[in-house]
Amino acid sequence: MWLWKTEDTLMWQGFEDKNAKLIANGPLAYVTEPIAAGAVHRGSTTATLTIKETGEVLQSVAFQANYTIEAIEAVTVPAGTFADCIKVHEEEITPDGNASFWVWYAPNVGAVKYSYPDDDNRNDTLTQYTVDINNDPWDTWFMPKMPILVGWIVVIGVSLVAAFVVIKVVKKWKKRARETPVQSEPNK
Repeated sequence: MWLWKTEDTLMWQGFEDKNAKLIANGPLAYVTEPIAAGAVHRGSTTATLTIKETGEVLQSVAFQANYTIEAIEAVTVPAGTFADCIKVHEEEITPDGNASFWVWYAPNVGAVKYSYPDDDNRNDTLTQYTVDINNDPWDTWFMPKMPILVGWIVVIGVSLVAAFVVIKVVKKWKKRARETPVQSEPNK
């Protein structure tokens, strides 16, 4: 699943599994802070759907979804016990069928469990994970540095324009000085 965050909302952008890949043309609100059991987000968008078995790519496919926070609870999986997980019931409608499943998200970890009752009660669980606080991809991504870069670009750009204007003005003054004859005072 592809999720990204605004200031207070987790946005859903698409998913990929063994059968298909769906990339939404417009994101859908998934979870909004403050997080509360019973909160629901409903939405629809169009998407590009790739059917993996055939390789067929369908453009502007209708996609509808309901995302309901059913609980905030502890979940135990092979990777450990995670407190305060957000249990989200996802109901999705696409041309290739309807899906109803649950996902548990642990704070600062992400999805730790998926439950698919319509797929032989399959459960996918997190078996292990590591968090390296010294290797945050955000630190190497250029977007957080954009305000600093834009600031420097503006300062350098304004400085170059100012230097150009000063050089032009000085050249004009020198040219005028050469072209203007020097008048001497008559002898008294």
